[in-house]
Amino acid sequence: GATTATGTFSPPLDLMNVRNQVDTFLAGDPTFKDDQLYTVWGGGNDVRAAAMADNATAATIEAAGAAALANTKASIAALAEKGAKQFLWPNLPPMEKIPEAADMTDVQKAGLKKAAEKFRDDQEDAVEMLDDMFPNITICVLDVHGTFLDIVANPGNYGITNTKDN
Repeated sequence: GATTATGTFSPPLDLMNVRNQVDTFLAGDPTFKDDQLYTVWGGGNDVRAAAMADNATAATIEAAGAAALANTKASIAALAEKGAKQFLWPNLPPMEKIPEAADMTDVQKAGLKKAAEKFRDDQEDAVEMLDDMFPNITICVLDVHGTFLDIVANPGNYGITNTKDN
């Protein structure tokens, strides 16, 4: 996967990050139709990478989440500026519950938790700002965070029997 910033991620694969993907798409001078849906989902890899960095702190992990939110908002704004109208913007899952977090320190897990919660909470303000900037757009937030927590709390409702093992 990629992160939300510009450049590449995951050497040696050199995956284009989300903003590069958006910029490359827009460079092709696309035609936008009112009924097209654009999904812009990112931030999880930003937060995970910050947690796995040497000397990670809760503050550095939370800062990565805030930067990911700003980067994703900028990607949506770039698309809206060129004519995209319909957006789906998923938030982050509870990052402290991802399999990789099982082996992380309490500080890392706390940072992951706070970053995902803050992303979810601040996303509402970001959507309002984008709506004010581009009154003709519609942004639907997909609550991945809440759905994930519900799956973990009620796995049987989803036909899942094990939410603990990798």
